[in-house]
Amino acid sequence: AVYNEWNQLFVDTIRATGGKNDKRFLLVNTYAASAGSEERKAFMLPDDPADHILVGVHCYTGYEDIEKTFSGLEDFTDQYPVLIGEWGLSKQNKDVSRTEYTQRFMEYAKKSNIPTVLWDDGGNYAYMNRESAGWYEQKSVDIITK
Repeated sequence: AVYNEWNQLFVDTIRATGGKNDKRFLLVNTYAASAGSEERKAFMLPDDPADHILVGVHCYTGYEDIEKTFSGLEDFTDQYPVLIGEWGLSKQNKDVSRTEYTQRFMEYAKKSNIPTVLWDDGGNYAYMNRESAGWYEQKSVDIITK
């Protein structure tokens, strides 16, 4: 309930600042940006006079649970415009290659019509080499951008 209040306060504050802030799209998250069923059930879309709200969730799910995760998001995406604002697979994961994970994740994201933002922390979730401006995971990048 408190998080829903914070989301409303965020929307009200931004809309009141003037300029183009009265019409721009705003991103609000579920509690802890979780894609879990309890967090989705507890979420309430803030009132917005501009009707320009996107709902963000994060998806750090195991390879075996990708289908289940997207299946659970179906009812949510029917109600709200959803963006997966963080997702990825740690370099430390040894269960599946990052390329295989990316392929499967993006298949479900595209099928579900949910835009995604890959998380790259420069460490365990690094996809981009910041020294060379190249990619550690070029195949994953190709999958995401095609």
